[in-house]
Amino acid sequence: MGPRRGLRVERELVDQHRERLLRGLQFSASTWKAFGGQAYAAQAHQATKAQQIAIARRTLHTQGPGAWPACSVRAGLTRDNGGADPNAQPLGSGGGGSSNTGQLAVGGALAVDGVLGRKTIAALQRWVGASADGIWGSTTTRALQSTVGANPDGVRGPETTRKTQQVVGATPDGAWGPATTRALQGYLNRQPD
Repeated sequence: MGPRRGLRVERELVDQHRERLLRGLQFSASTWKAFGGQAYAAQAHQATKAQQIAIARRTLHTQGPGAWPACSVRAGLTRDNGGADPNAQPLGSGGGGSSNTGQLAVGGALAVDGVLGRKTIAALQRWVGASADGIWGSTTTRALQSTVGANPDGVRGPETTRKTQQVVGATPDGAWGPATTRALQGYLNRQPD
């Protein structure tokens, strides 16, 4: 291989690497599909940042940091600091629904919009005594479970959801959706600071 061909191959490799980096988080097609990514986009690089992060948090819950063996070691990724959550949903405008994303309304109260955004999660975290970082992981779930009287296993499943719904005044059906989030937002707005 001559010097020109070698340089061209090297440039192609650099361009391919740059393209992969621009795509955001790295998912195989099977992982993207297995964790529900196709609900947002056919391939991971076509999804928004918020959608990719939600799928990454689901993947992290099941596969642990080993899902990204090189990057996770360099970054010190763990299930706790990565917000591992089997039910993670996109935050922000990429998550669908209201563009308000659970932000604070005028006067400092949460907007009762049914969007489980960072502001709503941070308010919930303050209520249950967890670190208010706005990212819902297993630590937040355990704190919520202790507050509402559910088994503190760190998994936000039907029992935790049902007990939370009973406390915040939502229909206790065990399924967390916008109605539960609206009831939670209203409940948190009524709590003293």
